[in-house]
Amino acid sequence: LLTAATDQGAAAPAAAAPAPASVARFQQFRTVAKATGPGFSVVGGGAEGFVPLETVRTLAPIPVPWGDRGGVGVSVSAVVAACPVDVVAASVSCAAGIFHAADGAKTPPIPRDDLFCGYLVHSTEAGDPLPRGGPLRLNYPAGVAVGLSVCGKEQKSPDLKGCVRLELVMGA
Repeated sequence: LLTAATDQGAAAPAAAAPAPASVARFQQFRTVAKATGPGFSVVGGGAEGFVPLETVRTLAPIPVPWGDRGGVGVSVSAVVAACPVDVVAASVSCAAGIFHAADGAKTPPIPRDDLFCGYLVHSTEAGDPLPRGGPLRLNYPAGVAVGLSVCGKEQKSPDLKGCVRLELVMGA
């Protein structure tokens, strides 16, 4: 502990040094993790993070084949990376993930090997909000993470409208 001398000759605690920039950024993430409103949550391993929709839209945009025209989205890994460090750490050791929609629908568990190959589509090719299934729609390339569809009728890559949360399933 740093100390400073006083008039009386006794040592008194010095003023705290300012936090390094990396600590300040981490503290900002902690604030974001408690935010509400439109966005995307990631939970797992005792950690939780929230990325507001406005932030999701600022992450590296990727053209995503979706519907009959396509859209613009971000990788699942980019959204997880925007979460607090404890969420990122949980994502490294998870065994699988389950995506949840606002209406209660969810994907079957997606193994970690395929989990971060998906996209969260947020806009049309023209940059407009999605006309259906938004504000975020989960999409995977054909043939990736194939499992039983949300409706339970066919085997296909996940496509989940109104996606709001990723639950990380920790390994045994």
